[in-house]
Amino acid sequence: MRKFAFVLIMVIFVTSMAMAAQETEKAESPWGFEVGISSASVKSEETGKASGYIVFEGGANYVLEHFFFDGTFSYTKKQVDSGAKTTWMAFTLKANYRISDGFYAGIHYGFRPAKTEHSSGHISTGTMSGPGIQLGMGIIGNLAAEFTYSWGKVIQDNVPDYEVRITGIGVRYFF
Repeated sequence: MRKFAFVLIMVIFVTSMAMAAQETEKAESPWGFEVGISSASVKSEETGKASGYIVFEGGANYVLEHFFFDGTFSYTKKQVDSGAKTTWMAFTLKANYRISDGFYAGIHYGFRPAKTEHSSGHISTGTMSGPGIQLGMGIIGNLAAEFTYSWGKVIQDNVPDYEVRITGIGVRYFF
C-alpha cells in the first residue's frame, strides 16, 4: 500500500510538472524560496497522541499559473515525557493547486528518517515516511498559514512497525 501511494503521488507530481511545463510559453515561471515554522502532533494506536513537536523548514518552490511545486527540508524535535528525545529530518515533495488568490491545496510525500534517544542511552533509528495533504491560506503579503495531514508507517529497529498520523499547523513565508 505504501509503495502504491508513493508511486501514485510521484505520478501525479511528474504529470503536474509536465502539464505546467507546457504552459511556460504563456506564463512566467519564477523560482522562489520559503521558510516556515509549525507545531505538529503524532498519533498512533500503539503510542497514543504526542503533541508539541516543533518543525523548522526551508525549501525551494516553483510557481506556474495555478500550479505550485515545492521541495522542503525540515527538522523536527521533541523531548517526550519518558525523557526520550525524538528528532527527524524530512525531505518533502509537494504539488499544490491555487484554488483562488490566497488559497491552495495539494498533496505531498515526506521522506522522514527518524531517531529516538532514550533516557537509558539506547538510540532507536528508523523511518516515518508517507503521503499527505496540505491546505494553505494567505495571511498578509507572502505569509501563509498551512495545515498538513500525513499518514505513514513507523519502521524502527527495536519495535514492530506501526501506522502513524501526523497533523501540523504553521506559518510559511515565501520569497
